[in-house]
Amino acid sequence: MLNISCTYCRSPINVGDGELALIVQAAEGKHPKSAPVTCPNCRKTNKVPFKRLEQAYKLAGSPLPPEEEPVEEAEPAAEESTEPAATEA
Repeated sequence: MLNISCTYCRSPINVGDGELALIVQAAEGKHPKSAPVTCPNCRKTNKVPFKRLEQAYKLAGSPLPPEEEPVEEAEPAAEESTEPAATEA
């Protein structure tokens, strides 16, 4: 979580871990200098240095928001027997 103050109205803005993850992952491969964060009080957009967002993201330790965590795929079932079935004559 990152706590910043709005540059226009000085009210606190809390950027949650899920929001941090979305911002950092959306910028993957790009090298932005800042990211837009909207103030919930005055609705103006604040420019937050991207390095500060990355630091908070690394400290949070959550790679993805809870609703977007990848589902582990089940391993393929192992064959029960490798010998061919014997047929009765």
